[in-house]
Amino acid sequence: MPEISQDYINRRRQRLRTITNPPTRTTSSRRSTTPSSSTANTPRSHSTPSRRRTTPTPSRTAVSRSTTPRRTTTSKPAPAQAKVHQPRTTGSSVFEKLKPKAGILSLEDFKCIFCFQLPKIPADDRRGIVLCPNCRHPAHADEFKEWAQESPLCSRCDASIPLSFRRNPVIIPVKQYIEAIDEFKRRK
Repeated sequence: MPEISQDYINRRRQRLRTITNPPTRTTSSRRSTTPSSSTANTPRSHSTPSRRRTTPTPSRTAVSRSTTPRRTTTSKPAPAQAKVHQPRTTGSSVFEKLKPKAGILSLEDFKCIFCFQLPKIPADDRRGIVLCPNCRHPAHADEFKEWAQESPLCSRCDASIPLSFRRNPVIIPVKQYIEAIDEFKRRK
């Protein structure tokens, strides 16, 4: 069993402080990079908590609070202005959110990665579309769920799909995905 010295206890306390107070973790990591010797670690651990408590934490809190309302305030008027041009803006924003990541985008990129078919309204209406969180290539929801039971990787890009996403994927209505395809065709 290792000896528990005062220096060890101080380092553990410092580590706990950095874990429990994330904004100060960035500050302490920047300051800890400057000195390279391990002997400077002990005085730094004594001086950093006092700096953290007095100056950086309140100013960062104030900055994040002042930034958040500005974003909220600016985002509120935007939807009111967007109502005038809603069909065009909506199609464009839907397209940007749903388009697959590809160097040169083609209609083939919008096809299901399992059955290689474009979604169709009457046939696929109740199936839904799931996009890979990495490459955003589409799959019919039922086909994706079957695949996810067997493999943790995307069929298209081989990226690891998080377990939480495999268990509860975000299902996009087929109608909305077809709007993104139509927007792509208009741009082409």
